[in-house]
Amino acid sequence: MLYILGAILAVLGAACFMTGSTSLRARDKHAIRHYADDAYAQQTMNYLNQNNHNPF
Repeated sequence: MLYILGAILAVLGAACFMTGSTSLRARDKHAIRHYADDAYAQQTMNYLNQNNHNPF
């Protein structure tokens, strides 16, 4: 029973992480294509660098 609950939580956690990751990439891709300067992409990179709490 605990294995099943752990697997479900792991899948949900990975889904939340991947959703956020892909949406940031999509936003940056759109900003780089549709704006003359890459201010939006630079803002995202600064945010990610300052808030990098990934233990891996």
